[in-house]
Amino acid sequence: MTERSRRRWAERLLRLFPPAFRRAHGAELAELYAKRDAAFLELVWDLSKNAVIVHWDEWRLPKTAPRQKQRRGGQSMESTILDLRFALRSLRKRPGTTGMILVTLLLGIGSATTLFTAVDRIFLKPLPFDEPDALVRVWWRPESFNQRIISFFRDESRTLSDIAGYSGWAFTLAGEGEAEEIQGAVVTTNYFDVLGAEPVLGRGFLPEESEPGRADVAVISHGLWMRRFGGDPNIVGRRIDLTGPERNGVSVIGVMPEAHVSLQRESRWQAWLPLERPEDLENDESWFLSAIGRLEPGVSVKAASNETIRMARLVRKNMYPRIPEEAVAAAGAERLDRVIVGDETRNYLALLSLAVGMVLLLVCANVASLLLTRHGERAREIAMRSALGAGRGRVVRQLVTESLLLGVAGGALGTAAAGLAISAIRPVVAREAVHAAEMSLDVRVLGFAVLTSCGAALLFGALPALRASRTDVASWLGGGLRATHARRQGFPRLVVVFEVASSVVLVTAAAVMVSSLIHLGRVDPGFDAEPALIVGVNAPDSRYKEPAAKRQLYRELLPHLERIPGVRAAGGIHLLPMSTGNWNFPYVPEGMTYADDEPLPNANFRVVTPGYFRAMGIPLLSGRDFAPSDRDDAPAVGIVNETMASRLFSGEDPIGRSVHIFSPTGPEFVIVGVVGDVRQHGLDSEPRPEMYRPLEQWPLGRMLMILRTDGDPEALVATAREVVRSFDPDLPIVQLGSLGDFVAQSLSASRVVSALLVAFALLALLLAVVGVYGVASAIVSAGVREIGIRMALGASGARVRRETLRREMIPIAAGVLIGLAGSVFVERLMIGTLTKLVAAGPGLLVSTSLFVTLVGVISCWLPAGRASRVEPTVALRFE
Repeated sequence: MTERSRRRWAERLLRLFPPAFRRAHGAELAELYAKRDAAFLELVWDLSKNAVIVHWDEWRLPKTAPRQKQRRGGQSMESTILDLRFALRSLRKRPGTTGMILVTLLLGIGSATTLFTAVDRIFLKPLPFDEPDALVRVWWRPESFNQRIISFFRDESRTLSDIAGYSGWAFTLAGEGEAEEIQGAVVTTNYFDVLGAEPVLGRGFLPEESEPGRADVAVISHGLWMRRFGGDPNIVGRRIDLTGPERNGVSVIGVMPEAHVSLQRESRWQAWLPLERPEDLENDESWFLSAIGRLEPGVSVKAASNETIRMARLVRKNMYPRIPEEAVAAAGAERLDRVIVGDETRNYLALLSLAVGMVLLLVCANVASLLLTRHGERAREIAMRSALGAGRGRVVRQLVTESLLLGVAGGALGTAAAGLAISAIRPVVAREAVHAAEMSLDVRVLGFAVLTSCGAALLFGALPALRASRTDVASWLGGGLRATHARRQGFPRLVVVFEVASSVVLVTAAAVMVSSLIHLGRVDPGFDAEPALIVGVNAPDSRYKEPAAKRQLYRELLPHLERIPGVRAAGGIHLLPMSTGNWNFPYVPEGMTYADDEPLPNANFRVVTPGYFRAMGIPLLSGRDFAPSDRDDAPAVGIVNETMASRLFSGEDPIGRSVHIFSPTGPEFVIVGVVGDVRQHGLDSEPRPEMYRPLEQWPLGRMLMILRTDGDPEALVATAREVVRSFDPDLPIVQLGSLGDFVAQSLSASRVVSALLVAFALLALLLAVVGVYGVASAIVSAGVREIGIRMALGASGARVRRETLRREMIPIAAGVLIGLAGSVFVERLMIGTLTKLVAAGPGLLVSTSLFVTLVGVISCWLPAGRASRVEPTVALRFE
């Protein structure tokens, strides 16, 4: 916020203060808050809190106030204390109803507070950068940036003050305890300047540290500094054994603040290394960079996006004519916070927010209905108090005091439940939005809980209190006590309609999520996930820099792992299916020619060892697998998947044909086999063309070995770890666990959302059951005298039961019809915004409606049965 906007908002919020205080101190406070560097929500909270304090102090009155006013204030406080004591006694007299209301509030406020915590941490709290609203991600798909394009944007852009490049990277850290792989990034040297992020120790990168031979420096995260180096204050300047791209050790030059976050939601970066600038920028091959930019003052994201499209066309025209036109058309700029969170996470939270909002309204409506029924049962008491001189305002205040007391108690219980829920969901949320890892119950969340509980108390308490205060004293004290209560069932019936409709919508939403998960669970991923163990290692360049050393490492390590008892097959790959990373290379099949400005086809690129396809259960459709003889001095070979084979050579047999990578003159290999398709990018995505090369001919340091086992793979974890440690104690193990669990993580967010929606749907059903049962019971109790008269005149118990059921099924049927219409809309909305969902079809909607209807019938059956068993002689004497 600018100083001018802070002053304007401060002047508006000062209207919350008493007039005398505002006249005396308003100008001074406006000046003070204008100069304070405070966020908008902090400004609102601070001034609102102080306004309440000032009003409270004035209400209490100083000792020098007139004696009469002091007495009135004391009487008011005494009256409030009496109201609270009476409310406590009243609530204790009906423990069943009180307990039901408190449990309802606990569930409603607890779920709302839990979700608000996630929304607040992910969306409402700004990113910990300078002016984060001015940061944008600049992109086009499917191409990535290289340093040449970033340099072009930096020189030519008129909407961006600066632009930086970055790429997630895996580093190996050794020499300070057990060797480990840490996630980090290689960045252009202006990266921290563009973000507006300053280290808490040391400094960021200098421009000259992008030159070859001068890039052996690193900035580390606060967490790594504390965890690995014990918070050593002399860390700056210290040499550490951190190996990365072309670096075998770096000097630490800075430590980032604890709040600094990764720009990739699936990784938590712990180190940043400068990206070396190539000597020949015209032939730059660093096609792996993402780009962030800072907007010029006053420039909108839309303007930057339009300029990005224009500059992308220039890049295609003047630099890289093979970039596809559709990639240029998809170019643009987007706010950085939206990129970090991701549309899928936003849509999931929006769906859950809608569900929680409906549940919270259900809670308020249900509690209001319970209170209305409870106040109806206390009508004689209220009439007696009115007859003894209590005014309508006094009665309303007493009843609202009870509601506020319930709201505060329910809010406290809900907040405690939210704390437990947050601890449970934090790991899952952090996987989808890394900067949500530290979400907790802070002052903002507690403020939301207080406002929600008090607001809900006023919402569900006001209407019942006003209706109860209009009690006809003469009617109740004169013997017509049931007539008035019987006429007060309009609002509870509307509550039943709303509860049933909401239940249908929430049950349908949960059913759509669950059925979609079941559908995805039946999708064949192209490999056998169970039983298999992942053992990932990353060979540090400090000892395995040469390609021959990498080849020798895996040539010897894989047989050791395969000899573990219980292992049937072993093989390795550098990028597992369902992982977030991807290598995607252009290729040119033998005999195909492309114009200089014609885009080349692309395919996923994977490096594997002999035995990988057998270990994964991927079928070999034709040709042969890689063999130990496919070494660096043998002819270059490759394997393609079924999708790529169908696109090559116009459907002819690809075995024995050659493919060039990157360009028509790029590295060449001969196809020796065709394997089945694998859903590399998720169960909800179709297989893409894919080519495999043997590790011996494309040596890499990081590989993930798959061990196909006879039994539980988790039972071999300790043995596999010991084998790797005995082979090389300093070899970092980067992943160790079940392949099935790894695949299941790709659906973790969907599973959590499904579980929460099911929980909300069950809660809505429970509230509907309570509401329908409570309303039906109240109507039966109110109509006991009428039922007794009818039965005395010859009506049978079965007829009374049928009529009671028919009367109570009218609001249930109306709610089901309204909910069915709402479910159609919600299902279409979910299918349109959440990519992993499939349409449920009319059968699911009808089944959901019938299920909720059955629940409603069961809820009405007991009160209807009680009505049919009324004894006429008892009913006629009922008072």
